[in-house]
Amino acid sequence: IMSHPSSEHHLHCFLLALGILLCVSPALATEVLESGRDTSIVGEWKIKSVLDYATISIGADQAKPLIGKELIITKEKIRFGNQVCTEPSFLAESVETNIELIQNARVSNDLLRLPNPVTVVELSCAYAYIKDRNRIVLAWNGIFFDAVRKKQQGVTMHSRQNPTSAK
Repeated sequence: IMSHPSSEHHLHCFLLALGILLCVSPALATEVLESGRDTSIVGEWKIKSVLDYATISIGADQAKPLIGKELIITKEKIRFGNQVCTEPSFLAESVETNIELIQNARVSNDLLRLPNPVTVVELSCAYAYIKDRNRIVLAWNGIFFDAVRKKQQGVTMHSRQNPTSAK
């Protein structure tokens, strides 16, 4: 079977682009595990507020009832409101924040206040943008939610006792 010359050319271009991407990606990654997966967001979170809406979203009427709800992320599934998503990939990438948001959601970083660059973690039905170890922005159905990690039992938070003390 003879392959079409342009098909071979496209394959060579694809392989070259893939090779370049694989060489450049490690240089761009910040707090992402070597495997390209980041499970640091596994845990229990509470939705605090709606930060912004993408051009296409489910809308405020469906977003507001989710404020105050739990977001449970395990290695096997994500549970948010009535939705359960299985087999999250946890594929993570460090990206330039403004480019990522404008290209993928048509929103700016003004209301989200994400760091630049930001680590974005792909879940099966949503994306998590990591602000810090205890705060993420969850992009779900075109809505950007502010989520805070729930305090684990037996763990004492010292940050409120003395705001001037440095850790």
